[in-house]
Amino acid sequence: MTIPLHPRVTRAADGLLRRRFSVAEVEDMVAAGLLLDERNELIGGELVPMSPKGNRHERVKIALLRRW
Repeated sequence: MTIPLHPRVTRAADGLLRRRFSVAEVEDMVAAGLLLDERNELIGGELVPMSPKGNRHERVKIALLRRW
């Protein structure tokens, strides 16, 4: 039996349901204080944790900015 999914709900590869968020919904979550200390990015409607910046990242970023 197949369960019809709402357009904003997807089924991940692991079989779990995931809900897609809009930019406005994420902004509302931030305004409500739900995502204050988390670094996330919104990709395809999913909140994805961002990798922490490391020293190498900062050095490459500075080098690129100098060349720009």
